[in-house]
Amino acid sequence: DVGFIMDNVASVRNLRHVMPSSLRMALVYVLDPLYRKFPNSIKLYKGDTLVIEGENLNLASDETDVNVTIGSRQCNVTSLALSQLVCNPPESQPSPTDETGRPTQSGLPLVVVRVGSNLRYDIGLLRYEMMKEYQFPPEAIG
Repeated sequence: DVGFIMDNVASVRNLRHVMPSSLRMALVYVLDPLYRKFPNSIKLYKGDTLVIEGENLNLASDETDVNVTIGSRQCNVTSLALSQLVCNPPESQPSPTDETGRPTQSGLPLVVVRVGSNLRYDIGLLRYEMMKEYQFPPEAIG
């Protein structure tokens, strides 16, 4: 028999009465994902995408289950594989806060990964180091 004890919901304590006896089912348990912290707690972001490493990242979730913030701004998740998450950070460096807007002591924004509503991972701080485009006046280009 398969059943669950959760929040005093009696209807799921024994699922035998819900499932036909001819139906074969299996319950699969998977490990929580493990997101790795940035080496030395800081990562330099030089443009393009941000890659976060880990293990078991997509065994029980997909891109829609994962939320990545840099400071209090979103990093749009574009890919979730077994060992890597890829997201597109904001174009300019967010304010030096965590995802709730609390200031960090380092002066850099904190990268946080949330999976569902229960799992939260502090990945580290992100420092933007992007080449600036300079505008040259037409007279300077000869």
